[in-house]
Amino acid sequence: MTPETADEPLVETVVAELESADSEQFLVDPQRPVLDALAEAGSRLDEVPPIHLLGHSDRLVQLRRDFPLASRLANLTNPTDEASEDAAARGLTLWQTDVDLQRGLLVDDRRLLTVALVGDFVGVSTTVDGSTTTAVARPGDDARARGSVGEDAEPREVVGEDAGAEGPVGSDAGTRGSVSGDAETLVRNVIDECREVRAEAQRRFLETPPLREVLDSCEEALGAEFRRGFERAVAVGQEIPDPTAFHAVRAALLVGAYQCCEQYEVSEWGSQTGLGAEATFSRHKCALEDDSVIQGIAESVSAGGRPRQRLYVTDRAAEVVESDGLPGLIRLGAVRE
Repeated sequence: MTPETADEPLVETVVAELESADSEQFLVDPQRPVLDALAEAGSRLDEVPPIHLLGHSDRLVQLRRDFPLASRLANLTNPTDEASEDAAARGLTLWQTDVDLQRGLLVDDRRLLTVALVGDFVGVSTTVDGSTTTAVARPGDDARARGSVGEDAEPREVVGEDAGAEGPVGSDAGTRGSVSGDAETLVRNVIDECREVRAEAQRRFLETPPLREVLDSCEEALGAEFRRGFERAVAVGQEIPDPTAFHAVRAALLVGAYQCCEQYEVSEWGSQTGLGAEATFSRHKCALEDDSVIQGIAESVSAGGRPRQRLYVTDRAAEVVESDGLPGLIRLGAVRE
């Protein structure tokens, strides 16, 4: 599934960077479009190199609440590394730090300027007419010792129209173009600073099951039609202005009601997959019933059998489904603060 939110030129840039990587990569406080591109780029590779995402607590918490994005990024993590603190593990790892991390992007009709601040180390990359000027310095350092911002800065030629686009910073950065010895030193200085920050950072986990595993397991438990419905629901979640309003448990219940599934089967699958505990499913079902979106209707059972409920959409929701299908139902059932 190619997310509509991913920018294809940026995806291609990240793919090229990861394919050429021969060492660990650092992603500093990335914005959502970059993470979207990373998730899509990683899905096109047989193996993902070590990528260390450095971010603040609020950014990482927001990412974990964004199921459509977090579940796709979870595809890039190493499942055998969940209980490990090994920083050299391949795949994506998350690191929480209190160090200043800032990235900015300034674009006009002839220049793209990217600024990164990692602790007290500042890196500036300016692309003008296809060439990139790089400068890195600490406050108080002699700028010319590491490069300087402005006309005297060492140039770095980058291949492609998207030269200078925001993406992973790797110790092999610049291998796709001609880089002066001074520029290589600048890149190494930034990487060294990133490694120092990571060494003091706290390891964090997405706490979200990989979307690939979720889809495979739901097809096995509930059938191919449910898988297609849930995959469509996640795609709709990516289009919602506030992705955190999409809740995977609600989506599963809504797909279940759309397909008239048994509540027990949906909640049992969801709890085993890691979407949420059965109590979480019960709580969200009650909330959706209170909002007159779905309803659970008890089915008759044989003597001694366990009472079961089958999920259905309400008359109110049926009107939305008639006009907008499952996507309309997912948007109707989105979390509202």
